[in-house]
Amino acid sequence: MSRPQIPLAELQFHMYRLGSRRWLARLYGMRLCTLRTMFPVTDVDRFQAGQMINIGGILAKRCNLCGTARELEQYWADQDRASGCGAWCRSCRLKKNKANHGSV
Repeated sequence: MSRPQIPLAELQFHMYRLGSRRWLARLYGMRLCTLRTMFPVTDVDRFQAGQMINIGGILAKRCNLCGTARELEQYWADQDRASGCGAWCRSCRLKKNKANHGSV
């Protein structure tokens, strides 16, 4: 016996209401990978999760090392993180690498 088909709009409504795909998967007894396929992570999701901030209509992210909010172009991509960007801005990462490896 197959499970009844749930309308996509209903799933999307409950995903934003619950705040995450994980809770939606629990509510409907679905696999998390299925929901990620149906609803890919967008900048809106990252903004709502607190990973990004909006400064004058420009999406920015706060660097975990220096605490400065910078445009997303100032971060290297990291798909393993929720924001899709690295935790440190490029300048902090370069300073840290230079300090760790010394000047060659």
